[in-house]
Amino acid sequence: RALLSLGTGFGLLSLIVTALGAAGPFFTPPVLWGLTAALGLAGAVFLARDLRTRSPGMAGHTAADHPAGDPGLLRGAARVEWLALAGFLAVAAFYLAEIPLCFMPPVDGDTIGYHFRLPQLFLQDGRLSDHPEILYNHWPLHGEMLFTLAFGTGGEAAARGVCWLVSVAWVAAFGLFVSRRFGPK
Repeated sequence: RALLSLGTGFGLLSLIVTALGAAGPFFTPPVLWGLTAALGLAGAVFLARDLRTRSPGMAGHTAADHPAGDPGLLRGAARVEWLALAGFLAVAAFYLAEIPLCFMPPVDGDTIGYHFRLPQLFLQDGRLSDHPEILYNHWPLHGEMLFTLAFGTGGEAAARGVCWLVSVAWVAAFGLFVSRRFGPK
């Protein structure tokens, strides 16, 4: 459910920004900040509700909690918990090491050519606008709409942070999926 919600949420966010840009001159910082605050609050409420329904895992369980009373079951669960913790720490270290890259200037042609260029032009024009000099101007622009929101609220560093944030969110959602699907029942 978290994976589906995350994909749907990012997709809806980009469609809302697209609708704002198509409807008129709404690419202004106050409108973008208001949208960010409203959707962030709604997302936090839904996430808190989802986390409250999450299973507690093996914390606090004893051998008496298992019908067979087999302490080997608990030792196996503890090994799985340590492996999960090691995997989490490895992924967290990777993503923490990626944070400085959010503050480096973009160097690849796609980012310079249209991923970041189109959102800047849309903000300059105050709406979605036609730019025939950019080849990918008329393709589905879901990522560019997220970048437009980031540029409008936090500048280039925020736009570079969008990819980092989206990837961290996907990994967290996948972790929730794995823990619910394969974790202790």
